[in-house]
Amino acid sequence: SSFSSSSSSSSSSSSSSSSLSSAEVADREFAERLQQEEENREFAERLQREENLAATAAISAQRNYWSGETYSSLPTNGLSSNVSANTQKRKEEQKLKSEQDREYEQALLADQIKDIGRREANEKERREEQEKEQSNQMEKAKEVSVVEDAKEWIHRAGDEPPIGEKGVTRLRFALPSGKKIDRRFYSADTIKTIRAFIIVHFDEKGIDIKSIGFSTNFPKRSFGEAEDDLTLEEAGLAPQALVMVFDLNS
Repeated sequence: SSFSSSSSSSSSSSSSSSSLSSAEVADREFAERLQQEEENREFAERLQREENLAATAAISAQRNYWSGETYSSLPTNGLSSNVSANTQKRKEEQKLKSEQDREYEQALLADQIKDIGRREANEKERREEQEKEQSNQMEKAKEVSVVEDAKEWIHRAGDEPPIGEKGVTRLRFALPSGKKIDRRFYSADTIKTIRAFIIVHFDEKGIDIKSIGFSTNFPKRSFGEAEDDLTLEEAGLAPQALVMVFDLNS
């Protein structure tokens, strides 16, 4: 509009120049040019200010986008609306990603806990199996030792005494299976000697009885390991007796 009014003024000036002197016409044209230049300068400055404002708003919007700030302080125009929408979208995306990361970490932690539990259970089972195996080996070694000790004891006691020799006791053992076996011992032999004899007999026959007890009916009496040092005569088994053999663990 500034350029239009200038053109009109220029036309009016041309039409009326005939009634003015050359100096007046020159002065008027000079004044009109000055006015036109002033209007053009103001127009350019206004355009520059608007461009600067738009650039500032864009820079501020970009900064706020990355910092997560709101845009209520920006000029209310289309750019600020778009920036606000982008910011909200960005926040929602970050929130969703944070929730997904948290869920993943929780699931990972739960799997790790389960894995630790499985490893601990496996380790516990392995230790129990190892301890059981060690216990079995120790028990077998103990059984072997008991049998070996019994054999050594019988060896030191000597062979079965001959029939008719003085100081001899004849014992009949009634085994848990119902079978009966007879054997002669010296009356000075101990309960431990007849225990050793039965241990060796069970080992040779494959009878699985580890804890052996003895008893008699007439008189009724029991003999455990606490009575091992008694002689057969002291135990009332001489010169002959029926001895019941039983499993203390049954």
